[in-house]
Amino acid sequence: MYDGQGTCLFKDGHEYKGELKCGLLNGKGQFKWTDGTIYKGEFRDNEITGKGNYYWSDGSAFKGQVLNGLRHGKGTYVNQKEGVEYDGDWLNGMRDGYGELRYKNGSVYQGDWKQGMKWGQGKMTYATGNYYEGTWTENKRNGQGVMYWVTSNEKYTGNWVDNF
Repeated sequence: MYDGQGTCLFKDGHEYKGELKCGLLNGKGQFKWTDGTIYKGEFRDNEITGKGNYYWSDGSAFKGQVLNGLRHGKGTYVNQKEGVEYDGDWLNGMRDGYGELRYKNGSVYQGDWKQGMKWGQGKMTYATGNYYEGTWTENKRNGQGVMYWVTSNEKYTGNWVDNF
């Protein structure tokens, strides 16, 4: 069995450099896939689990907690091409719990997430300064909420269905 620092080259072209214990990826290391994706962080019994950083070939990145290779726990995801940055809770690779999503145009969503979508209580502040505060379901304003139009000093308080 292999113990200590090492490099593993896999027949499909993937590569691991880091700590090994009893022949397994254990401790800190770096895994590189053939598509250019890189993970740097903790491994447990051949699983990407613990704290680490992902770097994808499209330029996006993640820093935070990982479980069985998926974003899970607290973490920050940045995608310059899409113009977004999310900081918050993750569950099985998806935004889930509380988090803040900032858009390149200046808009910001702060609130609850479920299965990768705005879901529950949240506040969306648009680049214009207008904002909605209330209930969300499947990325849409649904249920009770208040929309404020700052420039015209108007507001609507009431029920929403699919953003209307």
